Amino acid sequence: MENWIIDDIMNGLQSGRYDVEEPLPSEHTMCARYSVPRITVRNAYNRLEDQGIVVSRQGKGRYLTPSKTPVHLDLWTGSSFSEKLMSQGLELDNRILIQKSCDYDRDIWKRLDLDGKEEQVYHIAIIRMIEDSPIAIHHSYLPIKYFPLVEEEAPTIKSMFRYFTTNGYTELKAVSVTMELSLPTSEEQELLCCPPLIPLLVLENCTHSKEVTPLQYTRILYRGDRFKYHIN
Repeated sequence: MENWIIDDIMNGLQSGRYDVEEPLPSEHTMCARYSVPRITVRNAYNRLEDQGIVVSRQGKGRYLTPSKTPVHLDLWTGSSFSEKLMSQGLELDNRILIQKSCDYDRDIWKRLDLDGKEEQVYHIAIIRMIEDSPIAIHHSYLPIKYFPLVEEEAPTIKSMFRYFTTNGYTELKAVSVTMELSLPTSEEQELLCCPPLIPLLVLENCTHSKEVTPLQYTRILYRGDRFKYHIN
């Protein structure tokens, strides 16, 4: 019965029966409509909340979550993430999450083609924000031997793409690209302000330049409900 209730609400959303400004039917109303116990209705609404479709407002009931205009993201162009958003007239803000030398991780060292534990890697994690809303988490892992001043320069980095070019690295390209869908961890839910069943697109790649390969290992988590992805 939970699925029937969810289907009814989703059909109402698509047909325009429900308005984002009006509360959805109460648990009591839905119980009478479907002749089911209250816990069944509550579970259905909770599942819709977990998917970000419904939001609860204290003392007012449940409402459809207002839709937001999707951000268009071309995954394969050579411009930076910041430049892609600026071309759409969007203002991007960055919040530094991590800036530190990272402990040895066999997988990261292998991706960066580093010889052993004596090599050093700097980890920069940035939360990407649009209109004070977090939309992505960008993890960059940089071999310190290619960026000896990265610890001093990290607080001023706004765009990794621009940082590489200002350090003399040219003809940048992404290689060994992988994409997969993942559900957010509890920490990622908090950082991205998203419900537990909002899928994340996880994009991983290594950045190569004409001068150095590989220059960077990147792991980016995009909120699946905020982007429209273009793959050319």
